[in-house]
Amino acid sequence: MPIEVSAHGTISYTGEDGTRYFQAKVVRSALKLWVAGIKVNRHTRIKDLLLLVQQFTGAKFSRNAVGMAIIAMDDWIAKNVPEIKDERNVQG
Repeated sequence: MPIEVSAHGTISYTGEDGTRYFQAKVVRSALKLWVAGIKVNRHTRIKDLLLLVQQFTGAKFSRNAVGMAIIAMDDWIAKNVPEIKDERNVQG
């Protein structure tokens, strides 16, 4: 199972699919922070983030098209949701 939710609610992203999915969500979050004017860290440049987006989506984006890159990542994440195993005991 690429994503597992334990009985205590801990989420684990395992395997290649789970790791790739988590990485995509982190890249999307970093792009959103960049748009808001917040750097993820002092070494990461927008060019680095856009290269990661290109690896995921196959589409090239310029520095002026960060909003389009976020939309592309949203689409990629929605299409590539891995299987989720939820071990929580959900009772009503």
